[in-house]
Amino acid sequence: MICYFCDMSRESIFGYYCSSCTKLKRTISLYGDRVYEIVEEVLIRKPAQQGNKIKQELKKEILEKTKEYDLRSKSKVELKH
Repeated sequence: MICYFCDMSRESIFGYYCSSCTKLKRTISLYGDRVYEIVEEVLIRKPAQQGNKIKQELKKEILEKTKEYDLRSKSKVELKH
């Protein structure tokens, strides 16, 4: 039998979830809506945060290409000497 949540094998024949999902369900039962708040604030990015992340990744990509170009030009310069 498979877990109703993640499609892994269930913890027991009479249970609905695997051991990991059972822990998650117990945590949600214990902490309630606070779990959803934490997931949204920590794990899920908001649109503004997504835009910032995209900008950061583009900057990294540009820097890497610039370094690559600099390395090539330096090696060509060194070969001329």
